Amino acid sequence: MELIGFFLFCTIYSWYLSSTSPDSKPEIIENKAMDIVKVVNLNHTELIRYIDKMLGQEFESFLQCLLEKLGYIVFQTATSGDFGADLIAYKDGFKIIIQAKRYSSAVGIKAVQEALGAVNHYNANKAIVITNNSFTKKACELAASNNVELWDRSILFELILFVKRKLKD
Repeated sequence: MELIGFFLFCTIYSWYLSSTSPDSKPEIIENKAMDIVKVVNLNHTELIRYIDKMLGQEFESFLQCLLEKLGYIVFQTATSGDFGADLIAYKDGFKIIIQAKRYSSAVGIKAVQEALGAVNHYNANKAIVITNNSFTKKACELAASNNVELWDRSILFELILFVKRKLKD
């Protein structure tokens, strides 16, 4: 039940922030409602399967809620013409662009290149590429040489488990 409240809160809060924030621009849209019932009481394996079956925009909405629970203020960008950023997040005075990749295989160098372009376009401080999978060696090399954070499947699920534990407290 707590997870239902968490995702419902994220959806409503995201809408509120996107409609009242001075930083919101026409290309920023509010979070789309997720199928909240499906994530309630899922164990780790079921959650992985559920995320792996999400559509791209569902994955972005899921990440938005997750990041908000971790203390970020997050906005989704337009679904097309996003200039390489699916989410724009704010935390500790930093503006962060996030490229979300819900893939069935390893994420390649193109995602890192898109994120790098988005940093300049959105005048952000840093970039994070988040996936439910892994990253290719070339993507890791480019990210390392350009200070782009890569959050792969293991990091994503550690964050999810952290939030779940936090909800229980």
